[in-house]
Amino acid sequence: MHHVTVGATADEAYFRDEIDRLNRIRRLAVVLDRFAWRCEIFCQLTTHVHCLLEVPNDSLPLGMHHLNTAYALVFNERHLRRGTLQRARYWSGVKKDSDALLAAYRYIALNPVEAGLTDDPVKWRWSSFATSCGIRDAYPFVDASRVIGELGGNPHALRGLAA
Repeated sequence: MHHVTVGATADEAYFRDEIDRLNRIRRLAVVLDRFAWRCEIFCQLTTHVHCLLEVPNDSLPLGMHHLNTAYALVFNERHLRRGTLQRARYWSGVKKDSDALLAAYRYIALNPVEAGLTDDPVKWRWSSFATSCGIRDAYPFVDASRVIGELGGNPHALRGLAA
C-alpha cells in the first residue's frame, strides 16, 4: 500500500475549479484500470491531492507519470499556463502494517477538516471517504475493502476512524 501525494508548485492551486477536479478524478480512474491498481481513498484539496493505493507490482512510477503528465497538460491548456504544474513528480510512503495503513487512511480522510474546508470528512465532495463509508456512491472505482477488513468488516466503522 502506498500513500501517494502530489501538489502544485509554490502556492499555486492544483485545482482551480470543478472541471479540474473532475478531470483528475477521471484520469485517476483510467490509471487504476490500466495499471490494475486499487484505490482505498483519495482526497483533493486546493493545492494537492492524496491517494492510498494498492499497487501490486513496480508500476507506481510509470502510472504516476502517466497520471500527472496527462493532468498537467490539460490543466495548462485550459488555463493558458506554461511550465511545470507539480512541485515534484510525487511523494510515496509505503504502509507495511495495519497501524500504518489505518493512520494513512485517517490522515487522508481528515485532511479537508484539518485544512478548514469542511467540519466533517463525509461532506467533502472531493474525497472518496463517503463512498468508502457506504454513504454515497460517487466514486465506484474506490475499494476500501482492505481498510474495512482491518476494522472488522464494517464500512460504518470508518466514520469512527475519522472522528
